[in-house]
Amino acid sequence: MRVEQDGKTFEFRSFPKLVLSAALQPLTYSWSQKGAQSSQLDLDLQASPAKARYKTVTGEDDQRDFELPRDVVILDDNVLHHYQLIVYLYLRQGGGKQAFAAFVPQEALPGSLAVQDAGLETVELAKRKLTLRHLVFSTDLKHIDVWADDQGRVQRVYISDGQLDAVRKQ
Repeated sequence: MRVEQDGKTFEFRSFPKLVLSAALQPLTYSWSQKGAQSSQLDLDLQASPAKARYKTVTGEDDQRDFELPRDVVILDDNVLHHYQLIVYLYLRQGGGKQAFAAFVPQEALPGSLAVQDAGLETVELAKRKLTLRHLVFSTDLKHIDVWADDQGRVQRVYISDGQLDAVRKQ
């Protein structure tokens, strides 16, 4: 990934690993970033309370414990397959407006994730017009728009503050 900040370009790679139970409950989540600024997060959700260990870009260790329910969802803003998993859970539970207990690593605290169906929309992606289901994800700090096809496959993820606009390759 390339990020421009204050006229400088930074390159880094991230390596997420989410381990789920057969019931799709998160057991562990780890994430590391390699590049000009490296960091690492390890989250053990099998422990009670859950244990989060974060090595910051400055090399400091930040250790926190959280009370998280077993059915918590992990939504890492930078990992697109997390959106797909949540869309799957959302559709499996029947749609409408739903609330999930969530852990968003970028927010560094447990919170909640609301998912609401905003209806069908005609969207142009890769010069093709598609009718997609528009879902609105809301966390304590973010508003995220997700569009999925009639089979529930995520086609686009957009975070309005300019952090992300990702489109599935056709």
